Amino acid sequence: MLVLQTLFLYWLWCVWSAEVLRGLPAFNIKFFCSLLSISVCFMRKHCAIAFVIPCFLMVSNGLFAEETVKPSVSTQTATETTPATAAEALQIAKSIQREPYTGDPGSSELVQEFKLRKAHRVLAVVEAGLAKHPTAVERKDLMLFQFSMYSTLGKLGDSASEGKAQSVLETLAADLDPEIAEVGKRYLLLMAMQSFDDWPVGQQNDFLTEVSEFVLKREPSKDNLSLVSSLNRPISTAKDNSHAATTMQQILEHLKTSDELKSDPRFSRIEGLIRRVSLPGGPIKLTGTTVGGESFDLASLKGKVVVVDFWATWCRPCVAEFPELKRLYELYHDRGFEVVAVSLDGDFERLEQFVVEQEIPWITLFEKSQLGGKGWDNPIVGHYGISSIPTTFLIGADGNVISTLISGDELEEELGKLFSTRE
Repeated sequence: MLVLQTLFLYWLWCVWSAEVLRGLPAFNIKFFCSLLSISVCFMRKHCAIAFVIPCFLMVSNGLFAEETVKPSVSTQTATETTPATAAEALQIAKSIQREPYTGDPGSSELVQEFKLRKAHRVLAVVEAGLAKHPTAVERKDLMLFQFSMYSTLGKLGDSASEGKAQSVLETLAADLDPEIAEVGKRYLLLMAMQSFDDWPVGQQNDFLTEVSEFVLKREPSKDNLSLVSSLNRPISTAKDNSHAATTMQQILEHLKTSDELKSDPRFSRIEGLIRRVSLPGGPIKLTGTTVGGESFDLASLKGKVVVVDFWATWCRPCVAEFPELKRLYELYHDRGFEVVAVSLDGDFERLEQFVVEQEIPWITLFEKSQLGGKGWDNPIVGHYGISSIPTTFLIGADGNVISTLISGDELEEELGKLFSTRE
């Protein structure tokens, strides 16, 4: 009898090991081990129980494991209802896109898996819809879904999908329907501007000219105003500020001929952008109120090299730059270097506490409002079209702007040059 018991336990151990190797859930492992321990305890005196309990365990374990084993991404892809029409395909695709993530928010792996699965589901539905003889508008909308999903897959690491996203837009741009072709061309321009920062000056100028021609050849529209508004960040890195400012001004004047668009708030932001891009080489006007409640005018610092830093206490990248900025301030302050920090905070007490605790030595400007602070509604921010922070200006001792986008090593190098000539 003892030999049979030993053989049974050996067989049971082998089966359990195989279950672990194929991904037995932790709950079942604990369940199995606890029952196995009970079996061993009763082995010598209660051999009948020793056989019954493991047998019960094997049945239970199989049932539980089958319910909780986590399938791979491919097996989790739900089979969608095959759309009967292109219009139905669009509805299903929109429905899938709206599905919220309900898993563990702290698991980046699960979040990425959810996004991958969702993108593949949408693509499958869209492809089915494109086979249902869509109208021109339906075809455009389905293909834009394709572009969006391929772009998502590209951002999630699928390099092949990036090329597919561009191919979809090129197909749209070549469409015989001029309205659909216009949509494709507009999206191609939006996609291309993501690389604007890395281009040489000639390529940047050619691209801005291409955008200008695209907009000027068409009637002013909200879509084209959105296209121009998207240039805010790329234009900030333009290597030929004069060309960028002139091109944007031409586009702005064209769009403003539309009565429908005249009151659009995006115009003021574009005007601020043009004003900022036009700054290098010329003077800058900047006034405000310090944290201490005193009036301030940048003109009072003429003769000094000045950094104007747009920031906020809630902006981690902004705060991360402060140690280096402090070092440069201590290095050059006695030789005529000053910093003016324009805060976009909404909480004055938080800002005041930060300035004290961090021992910020330079001038900090803050515009109060009834709710605390004006934040992004600060007049200086709007006047110069600031759309992201940190944004840093460098102004020479003559009062003229040297750069409207400078930081880190570039700032240190430029300050080194400026102060070496003043020795």
